[in-house]
Amino acid sequence: VRVTDVTCDRCTLTSTSGDLELSGPLTPGGKYELRSGVGNIRLAPSGSTGFDVEARTTPGRFESEFPLRADPSRTDARVVYGTFGDGAAIVSLRTFQGTVSIVKGPR
Repeated sequence: VRVTDVTCDRCTLTSTSGDLELSGPLTPGGKYELRSGVGNIRLAPSGSTGFDVEARTTPGRFESEFPLRADPSRTDARVVYGTFGDGAAIVSLRTFQGTVSIVKGPR
């Protein structure tokens, strides 16, 4: 599932098997959830809104082209918690098998 150039303050994408991609500006106060059972997750936020992210993948890897500040009070070997910029949007990215990527620009 690929959703591109969309502006919204809430978005939930779910797949039991398959890749998910969301690209477009994030809204301050917005909530964005991408969940896949088996598949890669790719987020390509545009604009200047920062975000607070929780990313989970087991097994798999996490990649971010955005510099994230870690939250030392939140630790879990399977979860990445981080903040980019002002952390104004909330992002949750989860796959049980695949790669989670946050990139600067759509494919």
